[in-house]
Amino acid sequence: KLWSKTQADMKRRLKITLNSDHLQLILPPAPSFPSDTTFGGCDLTEPTTAAIPPVSSYCVLNSELEVVHELHEEAVITQPYIPSYLSFREAPPLLPLLLTGPEPTYLLTDGNGLLHPREFGFACHLGLLLEESGRGAVVTIGCSKNLHVFEGLRTAKDQERDVDARTIKDVFKEFQQWWMKGGGGLIDEYKIGDVVVLDNLNYDEYTLPESPPESLAPIPSSVLYLFGPTSSPSSNPIGASYLKKGGESANPIFVSVGNRCSLTTAIHCV
Repeated sequence: KLWSKTQADMKRRLKITLNSDHLQLILPPAPSFPSDTTFGGCDLTEPTTAAIPPVSSYCVLNSELEVVHELHEEAVITQPYIPSYLSFREAPPLLPLLLTGPEPTYLLTDGNGLLHPREFGFACHLGLLLEESGRGAVVTIGCSKNLHVFEGLRTAKDQERDVDARTIKDVFKEFQQWWMKGGGGLIDEYKIGDVVVLDNLNYDEYTLPESPPESLAPIPSSVLYLFGPTSSPSSNPIGASYLKKGGESANPIFVSVGNRCSLTTAIHCV
């Protein structure tokens, strides 16, 4: 209860921009960053054997994605892992590295931001700690390999359906499998949710017909799948899954706002 209250109190101090209209997520072509832009990443690694201590890591890349700073330190962990309270375990050993190293323009965390049961995940918490420690210009962005299932989770399009969060995860997986196979065969419209196409950096809204055909051609190679909680209107997505065919991995990345940015900015950066 104390940690939940802390999250609620800190959430009020976040500096974020909600996408009041999901159409704002139609991004401009070929997003570019100034040459002095830097991208940071941090994580806490916990080995599977007790003989090896956990390690805090912080890395900074320049706009050419070249490593300009890298620091690793043995970490002291004092709190247990409790789902949705990751920041209380990982922020204390990571914060000193972030405060002593160079300040990045964008900081990506291995953990969610607003895509969280109380809309205050690790990226939000760490971003606010940095801001209130004198690193106020850092934008934090949540990145996760898995969809965090919590009560109230919905697709941004599917706010009013009486389904539980586990069903939403299954719905997303079914969409992902359908899309990876090229879109062949029928799929219910609600399983597609709110999707924005990112093909060839030519950003267009993906508009479904009222009755989905057997296949939607051409099936996009890059899409965003938007998520929102029942507490927010459908026009305020709090997170997105980035799906891309080809390359080294077709696994989704779940992106959400941490602090000092909008979901559009977070997606641009990732």
